[in-house]
Amino acid sequence: MMIEAMIKRALDGNFFAVNFNTGRIVTVDVPHDYIPDHKPMFYDFVSDKPPIKEAPPVIELDEIAAGSLLVDRAPKLKEILDAVSAVLRIGRLDLMSLRRAPHIAQGRQIFYWFARYYTARSYPEIGLFCGKRDHSTVIHGVRKIDREFEALRPRMEAIAARIGVDLSLPLREAA
Repeated sequence: MMIEAMIKRALDGNFFAVNFNTGRIVTVDVPHDYIPDHKPMFYDFVSDKPPIKEAPPVIELDEIAAGSLLVDRAPKLKEILDAVSAVLRIGRLDLMSLRRAPHIAQGRQIFYWFARYYTARSYPEIGLFCGKRDHSTVIHGVRKIDREFEALRPRMEAIAARIGVDLSLPLREAA
């Protein structure tokens, strides 16, 4: 049986595959709940839905490297938490704990800020992830970092570089 494509890894709905007919690596945009099969059709293994009729569009990675196409992936909350923890030298558990020491509270607020502007997560989702906090706590933290941004710029740039985002291009506008 000839295998047309083999999945190498999946990142939030973007599947990277090797096409053995051409020897090229491609990225395939599919809905997050669909997993490509080795057959030319795509099947949802999670809910056993019938195969979708059309294959999703294929984008050559060469086009991305040439700059003709830009594909971004929003960082995950865990990636942001790890970056804030590493740059500010605060333990991940401390960031999610009830501790209110000023440096820990500020690190938590920086996490809120990045989570709000660089992910599609809502205030309640961010608060739930970071120790079951109320959405109003997250709103307060985001606004506080907005006010103090220039003083925190070197730290913010280090965190942004670590998670691979550009501070001048947030995914959402200010709240």
